[in-house]
Amino acid sequence: MTKFKVTDASKSAGYHGQKLQWVVCSDFGGDEILTVTVILNNPPRNTFYDKHVLRKDENPVEILLLRNSAAPYKQVWVKDGKGNYVYFLTKKGKKEKKQKEIDNPLFRPELANTAEGMGIKSTGAPASTVISLKGLDFNQMIFDFAKALVHAKRAGKFAARNTQEEVTIVLSKAESVITVSGAGSVSKGQSLVVGGEWTGGDDDEIAFEVNHCEGVGDE
Repeated sequence: MTKFKVTDASKSAGYHGQKLQWVVCSDFGGDEILTVTVILNNPPRNTFYDKHVLRKDENPVEILLLRNSAAPYKQVWVKDGKGNYVYFLTKKGKKEKKQKEIDNPLFRPELANTAEGMGIKSTGAPASTVISLKGLDFNQMIFDFAKALVHAKRAGKFAARNTQEEVTIVLSKAESVITVSGAGSVSKGQSLVVGGEWTGGDDDEIAFEVNHCEGVGDE
């Protein structure tokens, strides 16, 4: 098993929420020791951790409700003139050409302040993908992120800094990734596809910021 050490490098909370980052030291299965900073929250522009890692006593449905709490509309798939599906948002009461007005069944205005205080933006998300820490060691999860990011960079995935790339994170525990849809369906997996950037450092000291999730990955 690859050895590693994880150190919490998070700073105190600011006006927009808390920046959450960890430093991981390991050889990641290679020939040299690397020091990797993994940033999972950097509000207000990045609230990945707030949206995609379950807090104590939370469940995936609660996260989806929070993400939809201030949006009186929902996202809809329709076909354009060429038969291609188009994703868009429609607001309640607003009539737009070729767009349907559909109320959001998850609309919960009373939760809007809670979501704002936690750094969760109301996006009208059709589904929510989260990491459950039940049975998954927290430091192991952080290492899993760092390992996937390092391997992606070694493979040439991050060719330039501050450029968005997608990386599949495979966690160390089965069924630790949960997706809940607005329709109530639940699916579980062991990986998720995230987007992020190589933000700083090089050689043996590297920093990555993970800032969005594309959903459950392939097993």
